[in-house]
Amino acid sequence: MKYAVYLRMKNLGPAKFLIDSWQFDDFMSAFHHAKDVAGKLEQDHFVEICESKSGEKLAGFNEGK
Repeated sequence: MKYAVYLRMKNLGPAKFLIDSWQFDDFMSAFHHAKDVAGKLEQDHFVEICESKSGEKLAGFNEGK
């Protein structure tokens, strides 16, 4: 299974703008990368991990308002 890590900008509306993305072959690599990125974020960005094929969201960091 492949996993995608997405860095997105928070927005008041339903659209969440994609800033950057990375692909990983295993969940733990994706998780560690997402955690590292989330540790450096400003409040107006968030990170999510999704399963690449289905797009199902598996985890999120810094999503609160």
